[in-house]
Amino acid sequence: MVLQKETTYGKITIAERVFAEILLSILEEEEFKDRIWAANKRGRIIQKGAAFAENDIASMLHVERGEDERLILNLAAVVKFGESIKATASKLSDRMAELIKKHDGRKPKRITIEVTGVKGATLQKRSMEIVREYED
Repeated sequence: MVLQKETTYGKITIAERVFAEILLSILEEEEFKDRIWAANKRGRIIQKGAAFAENDIASMLHVERGEDERLILNLAAVVKFGESIKATASKLSDRMAELIKKHDGRKPKRITIEVTGVKGATLQKRSMEIVREYED
């Protein structure tokens, strides 16, 4: 979904690919590297180095504006076995909120991370939602 906003100067359009680039940059940070991965809804990890990684992540992300014009994001992820799912997903949400605030001027209203799996020796399916709501 492409976000659009009307201003007195015209229409501003933001593609989900912008949010995919933000997510990819966060996942490369030392705090998140090899601890949490972007995934599709079926729980398959989206490889960062793949040629179409940004497009795959953009298609997995769901971004919309709420009634108060603040962003609502939904994404899927896989967490490393042994890591706290809630703590890791919450840190990722908080980091995304910080970077979105730099670009949008406001923190998002809500970020929902659906943890679709846990990666150890093999990938085990999970179905868990971590929802973080932010004050403006």
